[in-house]
Amino acid sequence: MDTKKYVDRFRKTIIDYGIPNDQVVIAPYSNGRASGITMFNGINVADYVSCNDQSAKLVSQQVAKDLHVKYKRGIGF
Repeated sequence: MDTKKYVDRFRKTIIDYGIPNDQVVIAPYSNGRASGITMFNGINVADYVSCNDQSAKLVSQQVAKDLHVKYKRGIGF
């Protein structure tokens, strides 16, 4: 579980798009075939990273904690 690469990618997206931290929400995602971590910028999806279904919840919680942003329970879990 390499959360550093996810944190770095999401941090770059936040900086590139100028998204305020209070609008960022991190949530795990699964639709039965694919799973990953989704970053929302208020309403829209700003970035998505696929990862193992079993680790998506844990990794997304850690990413939200490291970025100091909100965490929302999963979509599709």
